[in-house]
Amino acid sequence: TYETNIAKQKVSRAATKMRRYIKCNQLRMMVTLTYEYECDWETIQNDSSLWIRRIRSNLYQGSFPYIKVVEGLSNTERLHVHAALPSVDYRSIMNSWSKGRIKIDEFEMKDSEIIAKYLAKSIAADELASKRSHSMGILYAPRRLIIPIGSESPKAILENKLMTKELRCVEEDYGFEGGG
Repeated sequence: TYETNIAKQKVSRAATKMRRYIKCNQLRMMVTLTYEYECDWETIQNDSSLWIRRIRSNLYQGSFPYIKVVEGLSNTERLHVHAALPSVDYRSIMNSWSKGRIKIDEFEMKDSEIIAKYLAKSIAADELASKRSHSMGILYAPRRLIIPIGSESPKAILENKLMTKELRCVEEDYGFEGGG
């Protein structure tokens, strides 16, 4: 149906955006936060936002890249949070959540597409469709630039244009040598 196709497109766009964000920012840690008790949407949004703020102040002393997604439908499973973070000390993350269980998995960059699809799957869920179920760290979004074809390699042009030698995602994710 039309609604199903729209939902699939929405999830696909979100997964692509998340995959690029994960690769560009080298997010290698998948964290799942659960509650010991049932809670509502507002509670989990507030608590998970406070958790991100706590990590920001305790581990990063400022802004940091992350993806946070609230998932779970009240009639089938408890609401819970998934987050993709840069690799940090496990103990620091384990000590940052006191509302229930915390599960931490590390993953390789080659698995970023699978992780992004997993994070994006709840975005089109009927019950969550009217609510914003995800957030990302600001200032860390990958930039896409249109480059005229010439004698210089795309990577060299970007390094020159952006005045940096730290391009992590250009070749793998933006189509210069495969990827998309």
